[in-house]
Amino acid sequence: MSPGLRRGNITSAWDCCTTASKTAKVYRSQMKSVNRLVSYTADIIAANEEIEYPESKAFIANTTWSVHRVSPLWNVKFKNRKDKKSLDDSEFSIAERLEYDEAALKRYSAIIRGFLVKDVSDFSDNPISVVMSPLQGLRGSRNDKDALKIEAFAVFGEDSRTIFSGVLCGVDTSELEVTSSNATSLPVFLTNGNQDTTDRVIYGLAKCFDCVIAPLLLSDADMKFASALWTGLEIDNSNESTVDCTIQQSRSTKRRKVLAEKNSLSKTRNSTTNNSKDLNVSKSKKNVGREEVTLVYSVPRDLEAIRQKISSFTLSLSAAEVKELRRCVHKPGETEFTDEEMETFHAALNTIVKQALGLRVDRLDLEEVRLPLITVSARGRVRISHENNVKVVLRHLTPLCQGDMLTANPSLGVYSSV
Repeated sequence: MSPGLRRGNITSAWDCCTTASKTAKVYRSQMKSVNRLVSYTADIIAANEEIEYPESKAFIANTTWSVHRVSPLWNVKFKNRKDKKSLDDSEFSIAERLEYDEAALKRYSAIIRGFLVKDVSDFSDNPISVVMSPLQGLRGSRNDKDALKIEAFAVFGEDSRTIFSGVLCGVDTSELEVTSSNATSLPVFLTNGNQDTTDRVIYGLAKCFDCVIAPLLLSDADMKFASALWTGLEIDNSNESTVDCTIQQSRSTKRRKVLAEKNSLSKTRNSTTNNSKDLNVSKSKKNVGREEVTLVYSVPRDLEAIRQKISSFTLSLSAAEVKELRRCVHKPGETEFTDEEMETFHAALNTIVKQALGLRVDRLDLEEVRLPLITVSARGRVRISHENNVKVVLRHLTPLCQGDMLTANPSLGVYSSV
């Protein structure tokens, strides 16, 4: 990070500004607390959508994503409302569900496709298909807009191969609301694809929505928060267990009816019991995460003599012991993980490492954290191992991608001096 930049002000680090951003009516913003939410619960409307569209979280889980931060999108088209009478002036209009205009999404897809094949004289020489579609079930509250999924495919006859996947989303974005009717806040952009294709898609989105998209680089403090906060992530299988029980009961009922006619009802019950036990065993094995917490440190650039000999240092610890240390630091039942708790957690961890190995890892930069249920790197790469934790992680990334917008007409340019 350049010494001329303000540390922690992500928005100010964007190196250009858009024309549309200067014409926004009002930005409602507030100074964010350095504390981080331990858990996140969606409101009843978003929670119902989460249950209705479970495939959305499954799409994000178990994939390594590169995280980008996105300024407000402009001229995103929505379907016309059936009843327009004074809805804009109503106090309930903020909770109104807006659906994307599918025709407009097709036009945007065509524009992005044009940038993917712009170096080809004939489109038939490079058959690429781009699809932009809503991804429902990822909202954190009724005030959020639905996520947008962008996929690019290489088509070979009847077969196709995915060459890029991306998700524009935001969980609980109310901290920054643009009251202009032409602006939409989807600050988190998850991408999965090679660098060239990703750059072309980002360029196309910037042209479509007059926005700024830049990689999210996590500071050392953000990485320390990630390791301390997400070590406590757990898998909640209560909803899945309910669904499994319902399916098993339905299947058992059908089997009883069929086998009762053959006078073998008792055998059916035994078979059903055994199948249930086998299912539970396999399910429990499937959901077990890594048993280690791995922290990857890098030597600071100012220690060039040491960097020539050792570029990085990997520390592996028992996940159970790290979780126990976290329980000693963080008070049970507290909804926020404070900055003091994070510092205490890492101070204790550093003391243990120094006593055991004689190393002062507090002088190193934390580059990557591999936890039982999530992996995150300072370069903004994230992998969530279980879909139940998708929204918790996205809720944490949303304010990081939004940055600090504390003026009525914020500049997205780089600060030249402090």
